[in-house]
Amino acid sequence: MEESMKLHVIAVLAACLFAHTLSAQAVLNLDDVLFKDTELEQMFTVDFGSTAQGIQLDLSVSAKSGGYGIAVSLIDLDELAANGVIGTIVSGSDPGTGTVNISLTTAAYSGVVEFMLTARPFSNGYTEFTGTLSCTGLPTGAITAGAKGYGTWPGYGLSQAFMFRGVQLATDNAAAASPYEIDFGSVAQSVTFNAHLWGTGDATAEVFEVDDQGAQTLLTTLTVTGTGSDDSNPTTSSRSGIVTFYYKITTSTSSAFQLRCIFPSGTSMHYWQSRGPAGGSGPCDTCGCAVGSSSRSLVVFLSALAAFCAALRLRKRLA
Repeated sequence: MEESMKLHVIAVLAACLFAHTLSAQAVLNLDDVLFKDTELEQMFTVDFGSTAQGIQLDLSVSAKSGGYGIAVSLIDLDELAANGVIGTIVSGSDPGTGTVNISLTTAAYSGVVEFMLTARPFSNGYTEFTGTLSCTGLPTGAITAGAKGYGTWPGYGLSQAFMFRGVQLATDNAAAASPYEIDFGSVAQSVTFNAHLWGTGDATAEVFEVDDQGAQTLLTTLTVTGTGSDDSNPTTSSRSGIVTFYYKITTSTSSAFQLRCIFPSGTSMHYWQSRGPAGGSGPCDTCGCAVGSSSRSLVVFLSALAAFCAALRLRKRLA
């Protein structure tokens, strides 16, 4: 009897420990609205603790009935900026109400690190979705939602900020060019970032760094032939303060292209301009770029749009 009692106590303790482990996992609940031709850009932070470690982030989402499915991605922004797209972006989709499960294995980090989740309707329409973002290896509260915004998808004809970590330029059937500014901070640093071009025809993309005297240095050239993509991780010169860049897409085919530049933590988007037609021999002197929006105006716009979405969702639930 005494031996069986010991075994019973051990079993109870093991069950309690197992239950505690399950309840202590980091979970972020997701519930949002996606509109036609829009992409949700949800920032979130992960507290890795004091010792560097790589973890697995698990995303499980599904669109509600009556919508147009869902397509999602998880992005390790710092690893993407340092080493490219392979292994740093994972994606999944479902055209209906099926559950989409994807997992991202991160680089080894310590402290608090910023990541991004993107979501859009699978097809051309409206979608509501719910889900969870979790990690069984981290304690409760280690995953925290950050700022979010809604970009135009696929964004053709636009230059738009990518939630202050980068910028993207898209075009269909025409060349395009746009300037943007990155804040390097008060201490001079050389920055490695990711430039990624993808599309459905033949195109070339170029990214230039502009120095304080206006001289332009070509950092990288990307080429797509047929449907595909190309990316690289160029490094800038040592700079501080606000640094100007120009990027442009040149194409001879009637196709759609998108060029996205993602910068590491320690920098931030400062200013960008709406796209203009590319032309001439220089990347910016003849691009005809119209003055666009600053990051402050984007915050106002995104906040208003988020409030509108929340109000619409509440109205649907009360109806």
